[in-house]
Amino acid sequence: MIDVPAERESLLKDLHPIFREVDIAVAAYIDIVRDSPELSDEQIQDQLISKGVESSLAFGCTTFVPTAFGRTIIHELGVSVSDTYIEFNLSNKQEVEKQLTEQFEFIWAKTVVSIYRESSEYSSVCKTISLRSAEVAAINNALHDGETEESLREGHLGPSIVIVGKPQKRWWEFWRK
Repeated sequence: MIDVPAERESLLKDLHPIFREVDIAVAAYIDIVRDSPELSDEQIQDQLISKGVESSLAFGCTTFVPTAFGRTIIHELGVSVSDTYIEFNLSNKQEVEKQLTEQFEFIWAKTVVSIYRESSEYSSVCKTISLRSAEVAAINNALHDGETEESLREGHLGPSIVIVGKPQKRWWEFWRK
């Protein structure tokens, strides 16, 4: 049986201290999903924040951990995926293409996913987390619509879209905060 905390610690010992904070947040995210898989991303973020995780890190966990976990399934299917994502800001309507490798939550989740998958205690939650990924949802939809695994291998998944910010109020909604 794999000792997940010990395996994570063996990876952390030589890394920058920021990864320790990211590890705590990712581990908390995984535990929350394991214990309450029905929760929405917002509810998970709220629980992470209540456990002391910074709000931006909580958002990063709900956004990028499913992507990292889901990509293990996608790579097993042989489907190619983009190394980038598009960040769409509701406040200013700007789109910016960014590298996934710039996201600590993605990097760390990608690093530890095999530890969790090999653990009898966590293997089932890995599938649950993977199914929260927009990319896995796209693959599932394609398969349900009649595509075959072989035809999907010939394709490429473009960048996912991550929505940030709050929409601006319309001029007639002056009473809203």
